Amino acid sequence: MEQRARQPAGDRAGDGDGQDPEEEAQKPALKDAQEVVVDQAAGAAWRVVDGLIALVLVIFAGLYLAAHPQPYIRGVLRMFPLARRHRIGEVMYACGYTLRWWLFGQLLAMAVVGVLMGVGLAIIGVPLAFALGVLAGLFEFIPTLGPMLGLLPALLLALTQGSNTAFWVLGLYSVVQTFEAYLLTPLVQQRVVHLPPVVTIITQVFFAWTVGPIGLLIAVPLVAVIMVIVQMLYVEDFLGDDMKVDAADQGAIEHAKAAPMEDDEEGGGT
Repeated sequence: MEQRARQPAGDRAGDGDGQDPEEEAQKPALKDAQEVVVDQAAGAAWRVVDGLIALVLVIFAGLYLAAHPQPYIRGVLRMFPLARRHRIGEVMYACGYTLRWWLFGQLLAMAVVGVLMGVGLAIIGVPLAFALGVLAGLFEFIPTLGPMLGLLPALLLALTQGSNTAFWVLGLYSVVQTFEAYLLTPLVQQRVVHLPPVVTIITQVFFAWTVGPIGLLIAVPLVAVIMVIVQMLYVEDFLGDDMKVDAADQGAIEHAKAAPMEDDEEGGGT
């Protein structure tokens, strides 16, 4: 009897030393929440990696095409009648001229922004400063939205060092982007098709939604090429309106008209 009387008391003491029933009930919910957070973080990390891989592929493909465009141009020209090859060649040269200067401008901006951000973050004392500088430079390839994406990792790491460090990072970002937007980019874009910011953002959102991360990379150069094609084939040839357009567009068109046309010489016609 005495042992039986002590048994419930021992059980009650064990219950008091153990986990709270409410905490035990909350454990499955906490575990589910942790799994959701981990899954979302893994998905976000994979999208970032996917975007960076696409970025590298686009850069190398652009460099290769810019270095050796002639085989592709000749192949496309042979798909058109002899009478139209010269004009189609002019359009293709104008598109290539625009893309080359756009790519040059993007690579130059990437290098400058990457170096300035890396050095600036190192001076401020942000961890992984030079890695963050490289990341900021890579994101600079994406027009309009890229600089904001490149700021986020640096800002998050700066917040771990305190609000003052985050403030200095924002200041550094503002100075670097002001230099890039008002001095570096205008010097390069004198030879490149100018796109209104609203058109750029809408185009990027549309292509990102329909194509994925790579859509952010191809949106602006694709629209720039379309603008050149519309100007030359529709406005000039179809409508007969040889109006003077933006200096950058006109520069690309005049460059194309002055370019030698090997296939035209072979065909002997215009």
